Amino acid sequence: SVPINVLMAHSDCEGEIPAEMCGPIADDLEALLVKMPERGTYDHMRPATLRFIAGLRRAAADGEPVVFG
Repeated sequence: SVPINVLMAHSDCEGEIPAEMCGPIADDLEALLVKMPERGTYDHMRPATLRFIAGLRRAAADGEPVVFG
């Protein structure tokens, strides 16, 4: 499956993303982040996306899922 699709289809308030998907999802988010303008519509999303990417990387490194709930 396409990693970003795992995130896009996932509930933001319950369940979990398996550790093995965290790194690939972080990679996909970083690729999208590069395409967002530095200023403008996505200003508020950039810091949150960077924090989520960092959390995904930590989860992947620790072999832990990202849990929503």
